[in-house]
Amino acid sequence: MSKLAAFLTELSDHELRAFHHFRFNEFMKGSKEKITLEMEKRGISSPNPDEFEAQLKISSEDGFFPNRAALCPRCLSEKFYTRHEIETISYSIASFEVDADYKTCLVCHYSEGNDENAGKTTHVTAGGFLWRLLNRKR
Repeated sequence: MSKLAAFLTELSDHELRAFHHFRFNEFMKGSKEKITLEMEKRGISSPNPDEFEAQLKISSEDGFFPNRAALCPRCLSEKFYTRHEIETISYSIASFEVDADYKTCLVCHYSEGNDENAGKTTHVTAGGFLWRLLNRKR
């Protein structure tokens, strides 16, 4: 059994629908067939994108999920991994790297901390530069 097939069997029906909705187009033809096969095996039809988004919104608001804080805010999955990245912060006279860990959803790839910082340019004062330089992870 491939890693993808094993992963798909671990997903709940809701998570499988969300996985298809958010990530299906990222995969190659063979992987798409495995995803479609798993959905057919469970009797799940491909969700209409607009209807699925509306269903997610209703589900997140109606209290259906009791442990809401531990779920992904985008797809309501409970499956996460920690992604480690090294970010570069530049200053006019120097730059340095900072380690960053992001909690990322396995189903839809939502990463709250990383999404908030996407596209932002970091401007650092001289004092901020020295503070980050002294307090960076080694």
